[in-house]
Amino acid sequence: MLRHSVLCHHCRNKIYFATEARRRSELPVNFSLKCYSCSQILNYYNNQVLAETGELNRTGGAVLGGLLGLAASGGTAAILGAILGGLIGESYERTDRQAVEEFNNSV
Repeated sequence: MLRHSVLCHHCRNKIYFATEARRRSELPVNFSLKCYSCSQILNYYNNQVLAETGELNRTGGAVLGGLLGLAASGGTAAILGAILGGLIGESYERTDRQAVEEFNNSV
C-alpha cells in the first residue's frame, strides 16, 4: 500500500492524501491541499508528490500469524504462524518498495 504526500510550502510538514495513483501521470497536474499542521491551503504539482510504503508489512504479518497460531493451537503454532506471517509480509513489503520506486521515478 502506497502513501502519497507533498511537503507543505509554509511549515515543511508532510501532507498525506488518499489516492490510488500508481504513477504521477494519474494525478491532476495541479491541485490544492490543506495542511493540517498550519491550516494553509496551497497549490501543488503532481511532480512534487512522493510515495512511500504505507505499512510495516513484515511486522504486521508476523504478529497476525502469531496470534492466529496461538489461538489455533498454542505456543509452537504461534511461532510457526509468526514465521509464516513474516515471510508473507516480506513479500508484500518487496512489492510495495517496487511500487514506490516506480511511482517516484514516473513523470
